[in-house]
Amino acid sequence: MNINLEDKATVVTAATLEGNISIGSYTVVHPHAIIKSGDGQIIIGKNNIIEEGVLIENKGPPGSVMIIGDDNIFKVKSTIYANQIGNNNVFGVKSIIGQGTTITNLCSICPYGEYYIQYEPMRENTVIYNGDFDQRTSSETATSIQLHAEVLRKLLLNFHRGYTKNAKPK
Repeated sequence: MNINLEDKATVVTAATLEGNISIGSYTVVHPHAIIKSGDGQIIIGKNNIIEEGVLIENKGPPGSVMIIGDDNIFKVKSTIYANQIGNNNVFGVKSIIGQGTTITNLCSICPYGEYYIQYEPMRENTVIYNGDFDQRTSSETATSIQLHAEVLRKLLLNFHRGYTKNAKPK
């Protein structure tokens, strides 16, 4: 197991990290989130929010790398098996992103939404909505999650033990 935390990353000890994982600065990992690299690696960028019960798992072949960009929000109990995720995406509560998929930038998946299309990246600004998982293109620009992440970093460590840069509880 090789866990690498960049400066200012906040990972509480109640989260489960398994395998070869790198977490970027200012990323927040909530209690009971699960991140498993399998036989590969997971690289998580800066300023992401990974809420309670989220599962991020690299199910790719041995040596594969799952890459998650910056400024993404993974809401409670979302499940992520994608090969690659870009920047400024929102994954709704209990949404599922299938293995072999690529999510680009500025995409939003509704609560309970699902996306399984492999080998063709999701178009930028795609919104998946309602019970039929219809898609449309958003005309909105990204909003910063930096303040949200900053508040979470402070509050989580008031109530939970956290890991430091060298992945030991503090």
